[in-house]
Amino acid sequence: MTERQEVRFNVYNNTNNSYGAGRILAFNIIDFNVGSSYDVNTYKYTFSVSGTFLIGISYNNLNSGDDGRLRIQLTRGGNTETIAYTAAKGGLRSTINNCFVNQFEVGDIIFGQVDFGAPRMNLVAVPAGNIYNSFWGIRLDY
Repeated sequence: MTERQEVRFNVYNNTNNSYGAGRILAFNIIDFNVGSSYDVNTYKYTFSVSGTFLIGISYNNLNSGDDGRLRIQLTRGGNTETIAYTAAKGGLRSTINNCFVNQFEVGDIIFGQVDFGAPRMNLVAVPAGNIYNSFWGIRLDY
């Protein structure tokens, strides 16, 4: 019997940088990366095993109203498509938290890309070692 591989990751960023349309959110610090492949240079996660995963992402909305929506992008077989959108509305200086469940295949790549607005990584720069917002995933079926 083959033992299933545990896969989980959590990445974050301590800055208060904001990002414009089309930019990928730069989660550039790895908290943990078990059996997985997160690239801190491209800010993309590549699946090393197939399975069902719970994926989450959080960031800040600096302004009120429709501001700061992300597209969760999936690249499979060289084609990139949107598989989920984050919430767009939030109150002034609110935190946007989103998660979803999806099946992924070996070699699939996901990342958070700004759809519109100017989402911010954190409202203020965060002291080293503290995690306020992050991009994370855990395999549910291992």
